[in-house]
Order: sequence, then C-alpha cells, then structure tokens
Amino acid sequence: MKRTDDIERRLRDISVPEPPEGLTKRIIEEIPEDLDADKNGAFRPRRGIRYQWWAAAAAVLLLALTGVVTWKMGPTGPGEKTLRPIHVRPQQLPAPVPTPQEAGSAQPADTPTASRVPVGQGHETADVEPVKPARSTPAATSKAVGGLTLQVSDVGKRPLPGATVVLSSPEMPKEQSKMTDAEGKVSVNNLEPGRYRADVSLPGYQTVQRRDLEVGKKNESVDVTLKSAFKEEVVVSGVVPTPPTLATLSPQTVPQEKAKGQPAFYSEVAVGNAQPVPPSTGGTTEPNDQPYGDVFFSSAGVNPFVDTEDDRLSTFGLDVDTGSYTITRRYLHDGHLPPPSAIRVEEFINAFDYGDPAPRRNDFRLSAEGAPDPFGDRERSYILRFGIAAREVDASARPPALLIFTVDVSGSMARENRLGLVKRALEALLDQLRPDDRVGLVVYGSQGRVLLEPTHDHEAIRQAIDRLRPGGSTNAEQGLVLAYRMAEQYRDGSEESEASRKSIVRVILCSDGVANVGNTSADSILERIRQDAAKGVELTTVGFGMGNYNDTLMERLADTGDGRYAYVDDFEEAHRIFVEELTGTLLTIAHDARSQVEFDPKTVERWRLLGYENRDIADNRFRDPTVDAGEVGAGQTVTALYEVKLKPRIPGHRLVATLRLRYRPTGREDFVEIERRLRARDLARSWDDASSRLQLASVVGEFAEILKHSFWAKHDTLGEVLSHLDRLRGHLAGDPRVQELGDMIRQARDLQKNQPAKE
Repeated sequence: MKRTDDIERRLRDISVPEPPEGLTKRIIEEIPEDLDADKNGAFRPRRGIRYQWWAAAAAVLLLALTGVVTWKMGPTGPGEKTLRPIHVRPQQLPAPVPTPQEAGSAQPADTPTASRVPVGQGHETADVEPVKPARSTPAATSKAVGGLTLQVSDVGKRPLPGATVVLSSPEMPKEQSKMTDAEGKVSVNNLEPGRYRADVSLPGYQTVQRRDLEVGKKNESVDVTLKSAFKEEVVVSGVVPTPPTLATLSPQTVPQEKAKGQPAFYSEVAVGNAQPVPPSTGGTTEPNDQPYGDVFFSSAGVNPFVDTEDDRLSTFGLDVDTGSYTITRRYLHDGHLPPPSAIRVEEFINAFDYGDPAPRRNDFRLSAEGAPDPFGDRERSYILRFGIAAREVDASARPPALLIFTVDVSGSMARENRLGLVKRALEALLDQLRPDDRVGLVVYGSQGRVLLEPTHDHEAIRQAIDRLRPGGSTNAEQGLVLAYRMAEQYRDGSEESEASRKSIVRVILCSDGVANVGNTSADSILERIRQDAAKGVELTTVGFGMGNYNDTLMERLADTGDGRYAYVDDFEEAHRIFVEELTGTLLTIAHDARSQVEFDPKTVERWRLLGYENRDIADNRFRDPTVDAGEVGAGQTVTALYEVKLKPRIPGHRLVATLRLRYRPTGREDFVEIERRLRARDLARSWDDASSRLQLASVVGEFAEILKHSFWAKHDTLGEVLSHLDRLRGHLAGDPRVQELGDMIRQARDLQKNQPAKE
C-alpha cells in the first residue's frame, strides 16, 4: 500500500485532470508478472519482477502529462468494466474549445463534442470528429515575441541571395528553414525571447553553425564567417531590429483534408490545366503578399553603357538556357508579375527562333545586322543583333546515348502534379529514342536509390516510370552522386566498354530544385560534376513546379555540369524539350564556347550588351583555354543584342563591330576561332526596313528589360512594346510563339496597371 499511496500523492501534485478513481491502484494490482517456462512446460514468475512497478508508475506519469490518451470505462465481459486506453489519430485531434472565460461568453449549447466510441477489449483506435469552434470569437491571447533579421553578404558587402538559414532552439517545436532573398536578407518573426541557433549554408561554402543568436535584446548584433571551398569568405551579420513587443495572437483555422487523407491539390488532373498552388508555409496565404512562397532567384544586375574609348571589347560565355522565359510565362499565366530577379534577358531572347540559317559544312554560321533602335534615345541609337547558328545533325547520325534520369520524388513533387508531368515527359521521350539508346533511372526522396539500371528494354523503362511515387524529404546530393556513379560504371565497367566510351552520356535532373536533406547546397559534388563534365558526362537540369522552387540552384548545377537549364510549366513545353529539341540537348558540338565583340571607336560612341550579366568573361581571357564557358548543341542558336550609339556622319565602308566566336569542337583539344564583321552599310536605314528577326529580337529584349526594371528601360512602356509587335505580326503570322509573346505582354501590361511589381 505504500507504493500506491506514493504514486497517488505524486499524481495529485501534477496539474493535469484527475484519473478515474482507483486508477493507480488497479494498474499496480494488474501489473502482469513475466513468466518463464521450465523444462516440463510449467510457468513460474521471473526473478526481479517486483522492481518493474517503477516502469508502470513512469508510464502512468508520462501518459497523464502528455494528455494523448483518454481513459474511459468500457465493458470487457458480462457485468464487468475495466480501463482501456483509446488512441486518437493525431491528424484528427479536435481543435481545443475555449472555456467560457476565454471566449468571453458561455459555450453555445449546440456546440458538438467528440463522437462517442464503443470500447471493447484491447486498444481501440477512434476516428474523432473535429470540434466546431464556438460561434463567439475567442478572446485574443497576448504573448511577448520578437524578430530576427540576418543579412548574408560577401567580404565586398555584396548581398548573397540563395543562402539557406535554418533557425532552431529547444523552445521551438519545429525548426524554420528559409533562404535569403535577392538582397541577401532573411527575416523570422514571432519568435519568443530566448537563444537560437542558426545554421547558414551557401553553395561553395561550408556550413556554419551559430549558437548565440538572442531574440529579446536591443541592438543585438551577430557576425558569422563562412569558410569557403573556393578560399573566399562570407560575413553574415544579423540585428534584432526591435525589442520584443506585446503581440496579439488569434486562433488560426486549419483547412480540413479530404476523407481519404489527401489534400485537394494532390489530385490527378490533366497536365496543362491551371491548378492553385497551396501556400508553402502551411498558412492560408504566402508571406509578404508574394504569389508563391519559397521561390529563390539570383539577380546579377543590369549591364551599363560603356564608352568605347574606355573599353572596346565585350566578352561573354554563350548561353542556350530558356528557363527564365518559361518561368515568366508561368507567373503571368497565374496572374502575377514575375520578380525582377527572375528575369535573365538573354534567356528571353534565346527562347525564340529567328530563322538564322545553319551552316552546310562548318560547325557554325555567324550573322550580324542592325537598325535604328525604336526604344533608344532616338539620336543615333541603334540596335545590333549577332546570331550564332550551329550545324544540324540528323537523329539517326548521332552516336548512341545513355540517358540517366535523376528524378526528384520528394513530397514537394506531389504539388500541382509535378511528378505526373515528369512521368508524361519521360514517356514521350521514349518514343524518340533509337534501339541502341539506353535509359537508367535514379530517384531520390529522403534517400537516393537506383530504380533502373541502364537498359534498352522500353517496357522495363515504362514500368519503372509508372512506379514513381512522391514522398519524403529531398536528398538531391545523394541522387546526383548515384547518377554519376552509374555513368562511371557504364563507361568503365561495361562489357561493351569500347562502344560505351563512344556513347553520349547525359545526366538529366528533373526536380523543383529544393534540397533539405544531406548537403543541401550540393557543394560536395560540384567538383565531381566538373570532372565528369570534362569527360563528356554533362548535366541537364529541368525544373518543375512553382512555389517551393529553387531557380538559383537549378541554373548553377547546369552551368557547372556544362549542360542546359530549362523550366517546364506544361506538357507542350515538356514535349519541346524532351522530344523536339532532344538531339540538340544530347549532341554537343562546341565546348567552352565564348564570344567577343570588338567595337570600332571611330564608329561607335558607346555600347551596352542586353543580358548575359552572369556570363561575363574578362576580355584578356577570351583565348584562355582554361576558362569555363558555354556549350552549344547541334541545331541550337544563340543571339546577342547590343544597344549602341553611333558617332555622326559615318561613311558606309566604316567598320562598326567584329563578332568573334571561339570554341573547342567535341573530341578535340584545340580551339577554333571564326569571326564576322558588321559595317555601316549593313545597317538598315529605319526600323521598318529592318528584318523581321531583328525586330522580333528587339521587342523580346525590351519586354524582358522592362520586367527586369532595367534603368535603361525606365521610360519605355509595355504598351509601346506591344504596338511594335502588332506591326510585326503580319510577317510572323504563322509562328505560335509570337502569338504567345503578344498574350504575355498584354497580361503583364494589365497587371502593371493593377499592382506594382515587387522584388
């Protein structure tokens, strides 16, 4: 009885609801004795069992404290009752009903309670109906909260967007993970006063943990140094902007899920139909009135005008990416203006076909043209277009290919049916493959795994694609490591090693770009990607979904892997990338391709390159073979636009600019350099006399500049851009892409009238 009295006394000291009468006594009396069987089959009590009552007492205290178990009296036999725990499913726990004192009035009589559940023998599982809140609004509670803002920048005080900051503390039920915005800032609000740990990571740098961030003090400052894998440093400074204030916290309403336990936005729909993207934060709306939460872009700024007398050379790596244009189309289709940091002007320009003829014999054909600029300052202002067209290769003439698809199957890929779109794209691609092509499939969620070894068997490939299901966290690093390991084993360990070494090997990453398990910045594999790219194993990244999307990481991985970055917003775009442009994606004909334009100071007063800000190369390294530049595939084209101001009274024979292209052909170690000259007599006399391809490129470039909030387009309007496009449509009536461009410009114009663009 001494044990019973002691347990009852301890329970009375705990501020939890009283257990049913006699509970502790009955538990102690009914503690089963462990039995051991002897050689004859008889059972006897095990020694030391008397000390196990402490375990029972601890269990009683734990259950009473957690409040997870509801104790009820239920029948176990005729005329008998005993206590059995009822386990309530966590996702169906009713919301707490405020007391009359909290609500400010009496509980309404018609407020339903949890449904009664008959209890039999054993542990029962009860489906409890959610309790509807009282009709009267609960009184708001007050709580002291503060905020924390971190600024991530390099030693030159330049902001570093895309850094991941994970904030945690013993008081927080769940850590918060955010990425810095375009200004390198991240803010976390509604924090209780106390000490927090911040884990800061950034691509190219080692993760740094800071354990002494404190919320609740005035003028609290923090300095954190990230050690770089590239021998640079990043300084992270944080300031608590205000002392904690008395904030009003009101109850939140959480939408109820479907009966099947699956949110409505996970349902299967026809690909291409618009679907609402649920908030990424778990609330009802995204923070700061953003259209999508957890979407990360990096801005490289806007190119300035350069006086030719100071610098006559413009040097940049070629780029065939188109992701920025498609992302903007997605934003506008959903009724939102894209953030300026999402705009890369060159990717808009290169999303269109300007009809530049491909060479018949050589790898490339260069073109150059110019005309008065309708969007310039109107006085000797010209727009120049330089085109680079790669030779075309018939699909039957290319070498066999090994395509290693690395597919993100994490839980975020269930949103908007992203994984369903990936599956349809892969199935469409199978119809374009040759009999000697092979496909391998690697998937990653919380962990990476090989789903299909390289094979010719299309039926096996289709079955593997059909087995793709979303779920888990996102360990992108492990998935890519497995994909490159598969490529290495195929090329070095295959029985057909000689044939395999001549094959095209591509790793194709299909993901929303978000990584939250393992090395989330993928730093540890960047060098591996570079090494494999040098051996011919290139990485193409294809993005899916919006909201919880990382454009910054997807573009960087593709650049490091010498591949292309594209974004898919519907099945038509997926078909374009995986079917129509497959040969260009697979067959690279030029490595480390870079361009240099030299302007004649006697003719050109100043010049400015539209886009390619993050592709800039130092002029004196144009012929440096160690410079990592761009890759161009068969049949692909690259276009560069320049705004220039000419000097007055230029004779027709005078040289305006010289375009040079330098690249390393596939299979060779030496570089090839070609050039094309543009003279004053090659310039059109007026905008209307210019070719339709120059006019189209100019309209596309100006559209992107306005969306990017370029200083040089601040006086131009989307109405003017649309007017010039309408005049051009008669020449390009059969191009659906031009029709689409007109729709996008109108959508952006209407949105600008109703809402300001936000960074």
